[in-house]
Parts: sequence; C-alpha cells; structure tokens
Amino acid sequence: MCPLEDLSFRFCPNQLSPRVSLDPTNPQLTDEQRKDLLFNIQLLRDAIVLFTASASARGVSGHTGGAYDTVPEVTLLLALFENSDKYVKIFFDEAGAIPPDCLE
Repeated sequence: MCPLEDLSFRFCPNQLSPRVSLDPTNPQLTDEQRKDLLFNIQLLRDAIVLFTASASARGVSGHTGGAYDTVPEVTLLLALFENSDKYVKIFFDEAGAIPPDCLE
C-alpha cells in the first residue's frame, strides 16, 4: 500500500485558532495568545509550503520566500486588526494591496 494514500489535505482555514485579538496598549502576550499565534503561524506556513510543492509538481514552481517569512508579522497584524477599528485594515506586499475582505 502506498503511504501517500493515507494523507489528507492538511490545510483548512477553519483550523486557525479562534481569532486572536491583541491590545496594542498591552505589551505582554498571555500564554493562550502566544500558543494561538504560534499555531496560526505554523498552519499558514504549512499551507504556503504545501501550495508551493504542489505547484512544483505541476512544473510551475516558485519559492516560498517572502510569503513564508512574513507570516508572523501578518498574523500579528490580523490580531491587532481584530481588536480595533483604529487601523486601516489593508496589507501591502510586492504585488500591491490586499483588501481585508480577502483575509476573512
């Protein structure tokens, strides 16, 4: 039996920990916030590697590069956006702006 037959699709956005909400006036993370942020970071990084590998298998590979590296910052920004309406909820990357509707 092929060992790959038992694999299932590992990434589902619904697996992200409940939206972490950070208060910018509080300089310390709780243990739960830290655990949830680390879980979300790893899940998103796993998804980036998965999609990059599947593209490579089809011959249209790229690299994980900046997307993989910026996951911690993006995860922290999402947590800050969750707590306050004082932020303009738009990410910018080398391809341009990513509106918040695309992040939900």
